Amino acid sequence: MTLSPVRGVRGKSVTLTCNVSAIYRPVEAIIWKLDGIDISPGGRFQGGSVSAPSLTITNLQISDQGNYTCSAFDAYSSDQ
Repeated sequence: MTLSPVRGVRGKSVTLTCNVSAIYRPVEAIIWKLDGIDISPGGRFQGGSVSAPSLTITNLQISDQGNYTCSAFDAYSSDQ
């Protein structure tokens, strides 16, 4: 896992990058978490899918501060 600080401006948008690769089995799902809690795509949170693994947050709020993690899952295991 690589940690990269990202800065944003309240009211603007920011995109968090998730680099996903698979050697043996294809990735079937991407899950983003904020401080350990799953983020449901929709509303201000867009992306986070296998075809678009990065997460874009629109209309940034102070409550969006925290540690974001991206997990890639195949049919048998997960990796962060």
